[in-house]
Amino acid sequence: MGKLLIREWLLLAVLLGLLMCFTLSSALSRPLVKSSLLKEKEQYTQALIDINVSGAVISPGVYKFPPGISIKEILGQVGLTAKADRKKINFKRKVFTSVSLEVPEKEIMNKQARIERKNI
Repeated sequence: MGKLLIREWLLLAVLLGLLMCFTLSSALSRPLVKSSLLKEKEQYTQALIDINVSGAVISPGVYKFPPGISIKEILGQVGLTAKADRKKINFKRKVFTSVSLEVPEKEIMNKQARIERKNI
């Protein structure tokens, strides 16, 4: 009976040691202080940003969007007109702060201007 009691205490000590090691390693693996990038990201996700959209869009105006939204998503919501110059728009750019976004129109040249440009 004495040996059984010693084995039980030994097993209990080993299990408690493993539990303490696991707890300590998980506590040390977590950062104690959030990095400045995480704080910045957290700040951006707290509120919506105002984006003033104008130019060659169907519905110009000021809209509220979450930070990190792409220009493509913004213009998908407000709509582009047929006159919008898509070649001058960076659709992949993301917006994190309030901005004014003006969509440029295509330069429409008359027939005479095209002929003159071609001859240059």
